[in-house]
Amino acid sequence: MATRKSNSGQTSEATKLKQTRTEQLAQIRHVIAVIEPRLQKAVTYQEGQLKLLDSVSLGLYDEIDKLSKKAPAEPVTDLVLNQMNEVIRETKELVTDDPYVQRLQEFIPAGDNPQHRDAVVVMRQVRQGLDRFRQQLKPLVEQLNSHLRNAKGIEMALQLYLAGHTSVTDEDLDVYDLKVSKEWMYGIPRTNFYFDKLDSLNIAAYFKVANE
Repeated sequence: MATRKSNSGQTSEATKLKQTRTEQLAQIRHVIAVIEPRLQKAVTYQEGQLKLLDSVSLGLYDEIDKLSKKAPAEPVTDLVLNQMNEVIRETKELVTDDPYVQRLQEFIPAGDNPQHRDAVVVMRQVRQGLDRFRQQLKPLVEQLNSHLRNAKGIEMALQLYLAGHTSVTDEDLDVYDLKVSKEWMYGIPRTNFYFDKLDSLNIAAYFKVANE
């Protein structure tokens, strides 16, 4: 009788754990679905747009700066004004989290155009905003790449567990050309996937996708 109860208890625990792993698999797949487009946007759109705006704004800034040194009180031409407004507008669209960039205003093409010396100040602020964004973008891309790599490795570890692998090693992940960072492994050396770590955390919060 005791053996039967013991076996029943073990079966119940195994069933419960399998359900937990199934739920974790759904959660980690949601994480992947959120991170992949976020990374693609950062790499393809944001890096590309940053490179373009950096080039255009630098050329515009250099030209206005030269004119300002010769005739600081002279107004910029309509052509330069339009180019400045385009750069300001596109920079604000790209750098959405920088309050100083968001405070920049396009010049209204009515009346006298801004003086060269004022235009230089604004374009310098644009350049500084792009520089700050560049400093933020690189670590963001690195973090997203790390999160995505770990998430895909965890996804495979969970799939293997549900397929009958109660223990998953780095060699198991290597078969699928996947890996996770050392914090997700245990042992000496760290070669076994750390399911206990997965059980101890909120997956969405850990990967910073809690609100998506």
